[in-house]
Amino acid sequence: EIEKEKGRSLDLQLSQAKEAREKFNTISNQLVIINNTIKNLTDFKKLRVESAIPELSELTSDLVRKFTDNDFQDVVIDNQFNITVNKNNGQELPVNALSGGEESVVAIALRLAISLFLNGNSNGLIVMDEVLVSQSSNREQNILDTIAGLNNSQIVLIAHSSLANSLADRTFTLGDR
Repeated sequence: EIEKEKGRSLDLQLSQAKEAREKFNTISNQLVIINNTIKNLTDFKKLRVESAIPELSELTSDLVRKFTDNDFQDVVIDNQFNITVNKNNGQELPVNALSGGEESVVAIALRLAISLFLNGNSNGLIVMDEVLVSQSSNREQNILDTIAGLNNSQIVLIAHSSLANSLADRTFTLGDR
């Protein structure tokens, strides 16, 4: 009887070991699938970023040229998203070396470029809050004219500017009442 009990115990242990091995194999296979998925998604992300940056740089450069009457020629974005600006005098500057208003112009252009890039030709909604701060009246006019000329986009512009109000299809005034 003792030997039979030992045999049943060994059979049970063997069955549990086989079950554990099957679970281990299942988890190992799932881990391989997960690791492959992570690698594929990482590669896809890298490819998308690398392919998007040139288009994003071009869109941003086009907007910055319009905003600055061609004072700025190109905005260059590298794969680590470091941004430099080429001025029309040949000077190349990192964006953080620009004046506050100039840095703001590049930031506005980049935000618009990202929105345009992501929306493609579909009707996108762009909300811009106080983007005209720190801008000269000439630059403010250029920015508003460029924004007004964007096709296929609905733009909500929050501003304290009579010039912005004159270009708007609709204005809403918020006050104390």
